Amino acid sequence: MLLNTVAITQQIQELAGVDPLADYDESFFQPSGFDHFAQFYLNTLPDELAELEPEDQLQFLVSELSENLGLALQVDSERPFATYRQISDRGVTQLQAVFDFSDPLLTFVHLFGQAKSLALLANNLGTTSLLKPTKLDRASLLEARHQLGALQEVQLSFEQSPKIFNPTQGLSAKFKGPNCTPLLESLLASQAEMVAVEYLEGSGIGMPESKIRFLKNGSMSANGVKLQFFLDLAQRVGTQLGQRYQRLMEDHQVSQQTEGGWTRLTGSPVRLKFQSPLPQVERLVQVLCHGQKSMDWFGHHCRLSPTLWQVNLFDTKGAKIRLELEKLHLNIYISSCRSLALFDRLESFLESQVSAQLEQISGEF
Repeated sequence: MLLNTVAITQQIQELAGVDPLADYDESFFQPSGFDHFAQFYLNTLPDELAELEPEDQLQFLVSELSENLGLALQVDSERPFATYRQISDRGVTQLQAVFDFSDPLLTFVHLFGQAKSLALLANNLGTTSLLKPTKLDRASLLEARHQLGALQEVQLSFEQSPKIFNPTQGLSAKFKGPNCTPLLESLLASQAEMVAVEYLEGSGIGMPESKIRFLKNGSMSANGVKLQFFLDLAQRVGTQLGQRYQRLMEDHQVSQQTEGGWTRLTGSPVRLKFQSPLPQVERLVQVLCHGQKSMDWFGHHCRLSPTLWQVNLFDTKGAKIRLELEKLHLNIYISSCRSLALFDRLESFLESQVSAQLEQISGEF
């Protein structure tokens, strides 16, 4: 996703009452207790709205978000942007938001205000049927640590599901302080299959007093940094996310095409390799189809051979993906862009409860 950082900066400054044409005065963006927060969301508009003109899609999305979340969103007359301000009883701005709807697949939201208010609004946005939080893949999240001047905090969380493994293994830890980098590097070298990063936090390069956090859901927060620096970091995250989803759609969207009376499949599945063979594939199949409510999907399965299982997963929004599983491999068939959020949730589950390191491979089983 390519952000128009100039236009977004102007929107943020105007919303904050800062003259974008004035000489540098970014003091507004560094008050005590106020944070920048950025989140990317997958757009999940219903299929019947896909044929609408972009302007009509924008009006529908803004109207639904306003009604479902009780937000008085203001649509920009010139750009596919919307803004929002949360005002206290005393007339003080507690939070402001700028929504960038210019990308057909991803929505970018910049929030600025009190940390608790930011987290609450970001979480509420992700509960709607129209926007779903993205997922920064493991390699990109680990790469983000090189955007930090010094790593100050790391949260790891991996625990094999007892419904699949017996006995189970896990690695949950929080590191703080100057030893974060050597501890993380040591674990990546010795136990990479159990290193599942929840977030990374550190200072900006050349800004020891700042604080920046990258999370696996593609969001980031910061305090004590200039606006343009923060948006530049967001641009890098947006580029990584855009490349991730573009690659999934271009290389792995599987569909049927009929020509000359013949029907053929196009596209290839995402092929993943577990770090070690599953002890009993049928246990994972059962968890996927009848596991936990938190998964937000349901499924059915069939056994294709003594060693190969097929699973079809669906969610309540109409997304679906098909899986083929063996002890060491997993094929994932993506049917449309509406499947991307479901794919993200499946991958997150696998990385947190099956194998933290999933290797993408080529070729057939």
